[in-house]
Amino acid sequence: MERYLGACVFDYPRQMRLTISSTGFQNKTDIDDLTPYIDRSTRPCLLLFTAEHRWSPTVRLLTARYGDRVHKAQGDVDGVAERLRSDPNSIVCGMMRYWTGLDVNALGLVVIDKVPYEPDFYPRRSFMNELRLGNLWNNDYIERCNAKLVQGLGRLIRNAESRGRVAYIRDSRAWHPK
Repeated sequence: MERYLGACVFDYPRQMRLTISSTGFQNKTDIDDLTPYIDRSTRPCLLLFTAEHRWSPTVRLLTARYGDRVHKAQGDVDGVAERLRSDPNSIVCGMMRYWTGLDVNALGLVVIDKVPYEPDFYPRRSFMNELRLGNLWNNDYIERCNAKLVQGLGRLIRNAESRGRVAYIRDSRAWHPK
């Protein structure tokens, strides 16, 4: 995990408890693994997703369990931030646009569905390989993923005093990156 957080200004290991799991959110059992974290949180919960096919089933499963506490983050980032600030019981599920610019100091739990790897852009990679810059491509690719992951974790840790919160990454690649 240090590979992702190395260039960060915050002391994440001291400021939050981090759980990494290799399972997704596609069925009720996976949601059952997540619910103790949601139930213990006394502050709003934010679930960040990288893909629609993971977001929609999770929203359905959480809504079946938590009812109108669950909200789809749609539209204006400021509106989503206001919902999170005003309702301490809210569970908000959002896509990639909510990984940055969402400034809420009151979160109790951030769930990240997977490390935000971008789709590989093969024409650019081929061009860089022709120029014998393959390692530069790999380094650039990993750095962009790292930056997005830190942005997602940044929704939870907003300042140097933020403590005692949980980030839950549902992707084993966060533990053993390629």
